[in-house]
Amino acid sequence: MPPRAIQAPSRTDGAAIPALGVLPAAPIHVSSEAFEGSLASLFALVRDHRIDLMGVPLFPICEAYFEYLITATESDLDEAAVALSALSYLLERKAWLLLPAPEVDPEPFEEPAELPEPSVIEFRAAIDVLGQWHDERADLYFRSRDAGPNLFELPYELADVSGADLARALDRVLQRAKPTAMPVLARARRSLAEQMELVFGSLKTEFQSLTEIIQADLTRSECVYWFLAILELVRLGRSRMKSADGDVLFARSIHPQAKLWSEEAISA
Repeated sequence: MPPRAIQAPSRTDGAAIPALGVLPAAPIHVSSEAFEGSLASLFALVRDHRIDLMGVPLFPICEAYFEYLITATESDLDEAAVALSALSYLLERKAWLLLPAPEVDPEPFEEPAELPEPSVIEFRAAIDVLGQWHDERADLYFRSRDAGPNLFELPYELADVSGADLARALDRVLQRAKPTAMPVLARARRSLAEQMELVFGSLKTEFQSLTEIIQADLTRSECVYWFLAILELVRLGRSRMKSADGDVLFARSIHPQAKLWSEEAISA
C-alpha cells in the first residue's frame, strides 16, 4: 500500500482527537509501512527516538495538512498551529537525517615514549628496606616444609643428642627435686639472664651430667629453670653438650668466638 495521509474525522463526529501538549492536534491520520496512526502519535514517537523517521514519507502528510487548512474554519486555527509545529519538527528532523554524515578521520596512533633505564638510586629506599627485612628474618627460626605435624625442630644442631635424651636427663633431676614451695609474694624472681650467670658459673670445662651440675636442693620449678638456662647457653654457644652412655653431658664452651648473653640476646 502506497504511503498516504488523510484527514481523520472531526470532533463533530464524536471521535477523540490526540493532543500535542495542552492543545489538540489537527485530525490528520498517517498510513505507511513504517507507521500508521495520528500526526500527534508520530510526533511523540519521533521525539522519543522510538521510530525510524527515514521510513515515513512526509510529502503525503504535507498534502493532507494543506487540504486541512483549506477546509478548516476559524475555530480550528489552534489545531492547525499545533499541527504546523509538529510537521515543522518532523521536516527538520528528516532533513538532518538526509544530510551526509561527515567522515571523521581516525586519530593517528602515537607510539608511547620509551621509559628511561632505571637507576639504582631510584630503588635505594626499597633496597634498604629489603635488606632490613632480610636481617630480621635471619634472627627467626622456622620449621622446614617437609617436617611432619608432630615433629619439633630445634633452632640449632644437637649433634648426637636427641630430644628424648634431654627429656630423660631432665627427668632424673626432677625425680630427686623437692616439692615446689608456695611462692613468696615479696620475693622477686631472677631473670633468665641472671639464671644463666648462675648456671654458667656451675659449669666446668669437663663434661658433667645434669645431676652433677645441679647439686643444690632445688624444687621442680627451679630445676626446670636451670634446664632452660643450660639450653639457652647451648644456643648462644657458651655451653657444649654430648651424649654418653644414655645420658647428656654438658660443659663450658671453649670456642673463642662464643657470644655474650644479655636480655636482648635472649629475647632474640
